[in-house]
Amino acid sequence: MDSNKRNNLIRYFKNITEKIIFFFYKAQAKHRVDPKRHSLFISECTYTPWRLDPEFIKFQVQIKDYTLVDLNKQYLAYSYVKQLSKLNVDGDYLEVGVWRGGVSALIGLAFKKFSPIKRKLYLADTYEGMPSVISNNDNFYKGGELADTSEEIVKSLFSSCNLLNVRTLKGYFPQDTSMFIESEKFAYVHIDVDIYESAKQAFEWAWPKMSTHGLIVFDDYGYSPTEGVTKFVDEYVSNLKDALFIFNMGGQAVVVKC
Repeated sequence: MDSNKRNNLIRYFKNITEKIIFFFYKAQAKHRVDPKRHSLFISECTYTPWRLDPEFIKFQVQIKDYTLVDLNKQYLAYSYVKQLSKLNVDGDYLEVGVWRGGVSALIGLAFKKFSPIKRKLYLADTYEGMPSVISNNDNFYKGGELADTSEEIVKSLFSSCNLLNVRTLKGYFPQDTSMFIESEKFAYVHIDVDIYESAKQAFEWAWPKMSTHGLIVFDDYGYSPTEGVTKFVDEYVSNLKDALFIFNMGGQAVVVKC
């Protein structure tokens, strides 16, 4: 069999597999999944570097029970920290939408290991679940979801990781807690809030404070239950003149300050 026929055969079966999995995904979803905007894509890339990195493996064991983020995106966050550290990008770290703190703990461990600059870590969340005020731009969350966490759980995780330069910010961000942030510059902001208005408010607060080459990650960009975040990023963030916008096929939007 020649190379073209072989590739076409592989892609034919891959396409069938994608359609079957996506059918069952839509069937179990508790929200409408727009087939014009969403489908399942199985990458032909098989490289999984998170299996080869001993530092990542060591850190991941410590945080794996405190995050809903998959291994691919955990490794991306870890990799962003290594690149920011290599470039000595100035500034601290902020996560808005923390849940139990696993991703931020991973990022804190990576900064501690690789960064020549000591970073402060700010963790903003209600620690009581999703807010009850959801806009017409959102299509899934109604309020109260993801309430199975607490500020004490997050603090306990960071203590167990021996990460001391941390401040939790309990309340709605930025209106309730931004005044407690002392940092004037940020190298990395992780926005994982699931809904339009929260994403908009977090980004508008953080963007003027980003260092050159600093990055903001929208962790829930491109998912069918979080259409509000995707809409905000597509309509506003992707068109900024001072930003490099990257849609990571792993399920993130990454915005680099230029």
